[in-house]
Amino acid sequence: MDAEVRALTGVALEDLLNPSKVVNLERERILTEAELGAAADGAERAELQEKLDKIETRLAAEKRTVFRGWLKNLFIGQSLLAIAISGLMVYDAIPGVQLDLSLRALGFWSYWLFVIPSLRARRPRGWEKRALNLAFLGSPLLTLGMPFLTKEPSLIWCANLALLLGCYAYGLAAGDGDGEVDSFSGPLRWLDFGSGQERGVRGAARERLLARDEVASRKAAEPAAGVGSSNAADE
Repeated sequence: MDAEVRALTGVALEDLLNPSKVVNLERERILTEAELGAAADGAERAELQEKLDKIETRLAAEKRTVFRGWLKNLFIGQSLLAIAISGLMVYDAIPGVQLDLSLRALGFWSYWLFVIPSLRARRPRGWEKRALNLAFLGSPLLTLGMPFLTKEPSLIWCANLALLLGCYAYGLAAGDGDGEVDSFSGPLRWLDFGSGQERGVRGAARERLLARDEVASRKAAEPAAGVGSSNAADE
């Protein structure tokens, strides 16, 4: 499937806007084709053919919907804007407004709630993905722990900024390149919001799933073909 997407758009499957939707539609197409091959009733075949046509139309559209660079840049702008606004909040520097402590606290929590998720929504790979994964896990721990050392919101905000920059420096030094870096697994996957990665089957597991579906489709079609050949021989 990845080769087909590359031929259509020039990008990999992972660079589509909704890669998991493409995978699910492809799986649905294979299963529907198998049902169509096994169906004998004319009305049922017509219904399945109509369903298959709709799936193929949606699949063709999704395969051409690329996750464009301007959208990734929009997420970067969103994260920078969140840093700027949260900085004004923690320093109580918004002109003409006296912020409550709870709003200033929201300022330093913005790293975990807005800044890092916006950067992860770009679906970075390699060293940057590892860096943002570490920052995503480290930011809430740091934010919860810092009040035991200081009650000043601006210092907690600065500590989160230092953490984010430090994670980027570590990821760059670790040198994962643009290779695949595993996402969160186990209980941590329930915290994995804002990563920009749909919850579909990914990587090698996706290819194995599609391969199994294709085999199942061929096996389901073989009995139908055998029945057709037998009927032709009887005639």
